Amino acid sequence: MASIQIHARSALVHARYVQVDEAAFFTPTEPPTIVAAPDDRLRRIEALDRIDNLAFLYFGDSRMEWILKWLNNIYLIPNDMVPGDEIRIPSFSRMERQGFVVR
Repeated sequence: MASIQIHARSALVHARYVQVDEAAFFTPTEPPTIVAAPDDRLRRIEALDRIDNLAFLYFGDSRMEWILKWLNNIYLIPNDMVPGDEIRIPSFSRMERQGFVVR
């Protein structure tokens, strides 16, 4: 079996690797709990915003988009990102303290 390496900032760190016969896949596990906190930011979605660009802007890494998706119930891009809606963005330092971000 080949070795699977998952980047520490990938959403797959919260998934389970399953192999059945010749097929291998990841299944989601319970999402991590990220509660509202005073240091959260609110961002009003603009017409050209992309979730990966927002993750890069606030976390310095576009792969961290899964945190914004999970936290704001964004499942279908771009339909769930409506200009004028607000999304909550947790602080990078808090995500790091809670183990969601690894430098």
